[in-house]
Amino acid sequence: MADITTVAALYLLYKIQKRRKTTRRRVWVHDILRRRTELGEFHRLLQELVWVTAGSSC
Repeated sequence: MADITTVAALYLLYKIQKRRKTTRRRVWVHDILRRRTELGEFHRLLQELVWVTAGSSC
């Protein structure tokens, strides 16, 4: 019969593998945030966001 440490180790491995499977999720990221490195500072991102928001509300 398996001792308690073997059972505990197998249970922990099972939980780790299950957690890895469930934590991979697809997340929607706004295009502005994707282009953050090329657009630059905050004021530029804010201008872009205002422009995109104004265009979609018309």
